[in-house]
Amino acid sequence: MNFRYAQNRQVSLVVRHIYQMTKYHPFIISALIGAVAWLGVGEWGGIEDSWDSPLYWKVGIPAMVFSIFFVAVVWPENPWRWGLTAAAAQAVVALVGAFPHINLWPLSLVAFAFVSLPLIAAAYGGSFVKKRIIEH
Repeated sequence: MNFRYAQNRQVSLVVRHIYQMTKYHPFIISALIGAVAWLGVGEWGGIEDSWDSPLYWKVGIPAMVFSIFFVAVVWPENPWRWGLTAAAAQAVVALVGAFPHINLWPLSLVAFAFVSLPLIAAAYGGSFVKKRIIEH
């Protein structure tokens, strides 16, 4: 009897530890989506600032929208965070990449805020789909 209690307590601690780890996973995944999209399009297009390349608007944004949609399907609570995290990761990567020349940085933050809007909309769409699946 005492062994069973100890065994259940260990399982409970493991489950709690896994839950605590997974609550950070959507942030990490969303940040990686944004950073990989920014760096990937920049390398693929051969341009330092990814949004100067037409590939950013034709490939990068749709890929991020698609990816953030599925992140929100898996983690549907407060979905705006996933789109905003991806855009914030792009802003950080852009700042690090253009560090000595950051004179247009405030304008870039405004542009990243606009870039985050379709990502946030996709996240809400994924959350809506997940909630509709659960209800039915």
